[in-house]
Amino acid sequence: MSIAVPTPQALRDCDGFWVESPEGRVGFVGEVWLGPGDEPKAFAVRTTEGRRGLLLADDVLALSPEDETVVLRPGARLLELQPPRLGGDADRPAPITAFWATSGATLSLPPGGISGIARPRAARPRSVGPALATERPIWATIAVLYLSLALIVAVVIGLAFLIAWLIAGQAY
Repeated sequence: MSIAVPTPQALRDCDGFWVESPEGRVGFVGEVWLGPGDEPKAFAVRTTEGRRGLLLADDVLALSPEDETVVLRPGARLLELQPPRLGGDADRPAPITAFWATSGATLSLPPGGISGIARPRAARPRSVGPALATERPIWATIAVLYLSLALIVAVVIGLAFLIAWLIAGQAY
């Protein structure tokens, strides 16, 4: 696990990263929120309990790009996010805006451990190392094919002898 000091560029690229507190896994980063100068200021976090919270970028202690993990400072706060809202007027030519707001309440960080929530795959591929081989070697695929074929032939021959024995009283 390689830990890096969070730089603005590194913080910008952590969509989908797990969020870990000193007590354990909190959830995952759903979105990175940018400030006026397009620098990362906060993260929308989906907790392991399914709630949504706002994590300020100042509360990030470190990042681990290899493990896709954001590590929180001790005492970090997760602000409760209200449901998203649409702003603007659909009848006007001005663009419609969407926004989130915090309720002002602090979410208690979930206890350590992982619940049933699944982290979505990142929207863009990350190049953190060589891809792991997920296919079987060709020789193993051919061996499975021949063994399957041999099993099918043996079952068909066995059925032919069984049917002959049941009907005629002898297998051949």
